[in-house]
Amino acid sequence: MGELEVRALDQVTLEVQRGELLMVLGQSGSGKSTLLNVIGGMDRPTSGEVIYYPKKDEAPPLHLEKAKDSALTRFRRTYVGFVFQFFNLIPTLTALENVQVATALNDRPGPFNAKSSLEVVGLGDRWDHFPSQLSGGQQQRVAIARALASNPDILLCDEPTGNLDSETGEQVLKLLTRVHKEYGKTVIMITHNPESVRIADRVIELKDGKVSRTLTEDEVHQLWQEGHH
Repeated sequence: MGELEVRALDQVTLEVQRGELLMVLGQSGSGKSTLLNVIGGMDRPTSGEVIYYPKKDEAPPLHLEKAKDSALTRFRRTYVGFVFQFFNLIPTLTALENVQVATALNDRPGPFNAKSSLEVVGLGDRWDHFPSQLSGGQQQRVAIARALASNPDILLCDEPTGNLDSETGEQVLKLLTRVHKEYGKTVIMITHNPESVRIADRVIELKDGKVSRTLTEDEVHQLWQEGHH
């Protein structure tokens, strides 16, 4: 039996603006997580280019597809914060200590440190609690604080509300919106929940590894309003 080539992403062209909140929709297997991993320097594409442009005068553009492993590690540590569906907290560490893991790896200057990032997500009074003492929503907020604490330019969120009930998920969406608007973070969030799209500046939908459609902010709001009439 010959080899069958499966393309997780196929001819995807995407430009994300600094400070944009981009939502990526699609069913399971559409290529959403692969796209996020490629953007975040976790996976290398087999062809094409992935270019990150740091802030002016901070560093030259970085071609992720041909960067050395050490350069990719430095890119992720310096510029990217990851938020996953499963919180990935260390159970034997307090909320503060979980966040300090990120700041120990990167001391990039910025508005956040371990304590202040917990305050931003509303957990300043729970810093000494262990994950088992926190609700699912609180654990996800610790995960967001951990992503913020290293002062990244980009937050990559993989189904951040997928493991939460609808009310708690709504709180997490509001928090991500606040982080995006107040602190100018670029947020790229993947979801299969159409309810989430209303917070986006732009939405792309993936199908079979291709971008099947793109919606502007006005089109997103119109679509969401039509679905609630």
